[in-house]
Amino acid sequence: VAYLDSSLIVKESVPDVLSGKDVPSLLFMNLDGIALLIRFHLTLLQTLASNNILKRIYLDEMQQLVIEYGFRSSYQCLKQLGRIGVPVMCLSGSLPFCIAMSLMVYCGLSQTSDGASLEVVKPSDPIGDGFSFDVVVSNDVTTSIVDFVLTNRVGACHVLCSSVAMVETISGKLSETLRVLSITGQSGYQEQIRCAKSWYKGEYDILVSTVVGLVGNENKFCRTIIVGGFLFNVSSLVQAIGRLRPTQRGPDSIVKVFHYPIRATEVVANAEKSGALFNEVVEAGCLRRDDEVVFMKVFSPTGLLDLLSLQNGCYLQELSGYFGFARMPCTRCGLCLRLSSHQEVSHEIPPCPTVPDEFLVASGTESSGSLINPYKKRRSVVPCNPNAGTSKRNRLDENNITKSKQLSESTSQVSKLLRRKAKWVFSELLYRCMICGTTECNGELCLKGCYRCGNRHDA
Repeated sequence: VAYLDSSLIVKESVPDVLSGKDVPSLLFMNLDGIALLIRFHLTLLQTLASNNILKRIYLDEMQQLVIEYGFRSSYQCLKQLGRIGVPVMCLSGSLPFCIAMSLMVYCGLSQTSDGASLEVVKPSDPIGDGFSFDVVVSNDVTTSIVDFVLTNRVGACHVLCSSVAMVETISGKLSETLRVLSITGQSGYQEQIRCAKSWYKGEYDILVSTVVGLVGNENKFCRTIIVGGFLFNVSSLVQAIGRLRPTQRGPDSIVKVFHYPIRATEVVANAEKSGALFNEVVEAGCLRRDDEVVFMKVFSPTGLLDLLSLQNGCYLQELSGYFGFARMPCTRCGLCLRLSSHQEVSHEIPPCPTVPDEFLVASGTESSGSLINPYKKRRSVVPCNPNAGTSKRNRLDENNITKSKQLSESTSQVSKLLRRKAKWVFSELLYRCMICGTTECNGELCLKGCYRCGNRHDA
C-alpha cells in the first residue's frame, strides 16, 4: 500500500514508489496525481496492471473534478482512467449521486450513468448531526471571527478563510494570546505536511487556513469550525463541516459562518458565473444537462448564496435536501432556535384572540365585534376595542364551547401523533440498515448484502 502525491510525478522519470521491487498493490492518489500519472506514465500503469502487480487504485476527493476542471487542464487525461486495467474506487464526502454517475462515464469507468455496471456503496447523509450551525452577517468579518474565537470557541478551532489576506490578519491577532498555526495555497508541500502533523497531534489551539486546509487536516480536540467569507459553493462548506469527525461532535460542537452582506450586484454576477461553469463542464463531457439543478445547488456560487440567505426553515435540513436526503429539523441551528424563540414569545404575549365566525356573538350592534376569550374559564366576551367601555356580557351557547374545545384537542392530538411517527421513521432510516434490518449496520456498506453482519441478500 502506498500514497503517491502529485508533487512527486514528473515527465522525465518514473516515481520511486513505482520503479522499485516493492511496487504497491494498492495505490492511493488524489485527482491531480492520477491525472499527471496517466498523462506521463499510462503505459507503465497498464504494464503493472497486466502483470497483476498493481491491483486497485483509490482516488480521494472526487468532487474536485467538477470544482477545479476549469483551471486544471490535466484533468482532461482522466478520460483514460478506465484504460489502466484495474478497479478504481472513487471517494468523496460531498458528491451527489447523480453527479458521481456522470463523472464515472466521463472517466471511462462506466458505459451508462445509471450505475448498473458499478459497485456503488450506498451513500449516507454527508451533513450528519451533533453540532450547532449558524450564519452571521458582518461588515467586519475578521474582527467578528477573532472576537468569537476568543470568547466562544470550544476546544481547538479551525478557521477557514476565503482569502490569504484574511488568514494573515486573523492569525496575527489570535497569535497574541493563543498557539496559532496557519497554511495557505502559497505554503509549500512539505510545510503543509508539517502543519497537518502538528495539528493532528494537538500542538496548536487554532488552525487558520484557506480552502487548502479542507482536506487532510484533523484534530481530535477540535470542536469549533469557523468559515470566514464566501467559500464559493456548498460542496466546500460541506467539506468544512466534515472537519468535525463523528468523535468530535457533541452538544457543544459548533460550525459558524461569518460573511459580508450580500449585494445585488454579487447575486447577478454569481448567477452568470454559475451558468458559465455549468456550460463548461457540460461541453467538456463531465456532466449532462439533466444534472443542472443539482449542480447549481451544490457546486455553484448561487447555491451557497441561497443557503446563506435563508430566513426560515432549518439550515441542516436544507443542506441534506441538496444531496437527496430527508430529515427532521435539527432544533440546534440558528434558524431553528430563532423559530423556537419566536414561538415562545408569541405564547407568552398572546394577541387579541380570534375564533371562527360561527362563534361570534351576534346579539345587536354592541356585541357584533366581540370575541370569545379562551384564556378565561367563565363564558364571557372580550371587546376588540379596549376603549369601548363595559358592555353587557352575553352568554354563549354551551354547544359552541364544547365544539371549539373538541376541535382544538383533536387537531393537537393529530399533530402530535404525526410528529411522533415521523420521528420514528427518520430514526429508523438513520440508525437501522434497511437491508439486513439490524442496528449494528447503518446500511452505508451494503451492496446486495451487509458487510458488517455478513448476511447476503438476493434482492
